[in-house]
Amino acid sequence: MKKILFVKLFFLFFISVAKAQPESVIFDSDMGPDYDDVGAIALLHAFADDGKANILATIASTKYDKVAAVFSVFNTYFKRPNISIGVPKGEALDLRDFQHWSDSVVTNYPHAINTNKDVPDAVALYRRILAIQPDKSVTIITVGFLTNLKNLLQSKADMFSPLNGEQLVRQKVKQLVSMAGRFPSGSEFNVKRDFIA
Repeated sequence: MKKILFVKLFFLFFISVAKAQPESVIFDSDMGPDYDDVGAIALLHAFADDGKANILATIASTKYDKVAAVFSVFNTYFKRPNISIGVPKGEALDLRDFQHWSDSVVTNYPHAINTNKDVPDAVALYRRILAIQPDKSVTIITVGFLTNLKNLLQSKADMFSPLNGEQLVRQKVKQLVSMAGRFPSGSEFNVKRDFIA
């Protein structure tokens, strides 16, 4: 139910920003084990087709061994095979798809990326992409764990930017749209299982 609500919110977000200038989006997703992520990435590519979104990167918040390939399948299927993909290389959840839909798409659909070794670290990709964007121009959409965002905020200056992670986010990110939280009480799986201090 919460994932259906998120998809509705996702849709309403893009309806609300229907304008001449597309939203610059970094899409951050666990891409499993449930298949709500498939609906979210399909919507995102549909908004890009309509000129409402510019997909800067698709980034995994988990590191099961085929997650980069799954992103590659969807980006290829929606005719954007060159969208950058990132995967966390340090501590992150490794939740296998117990429903095996991700195995099926990798087996049956074309993709150029086969392993997580073929893509950069999630935080490095975040920093590289954000550093070259105009100020206050990027929307980050998370449909999964917040591991990458935590690591991004804690990141240090590097070859991409002299700013630390918090400074970089404050300068470049306009808003965060996140599927996380059960309010006014309770817990939410993506938050409860995450590596957040």
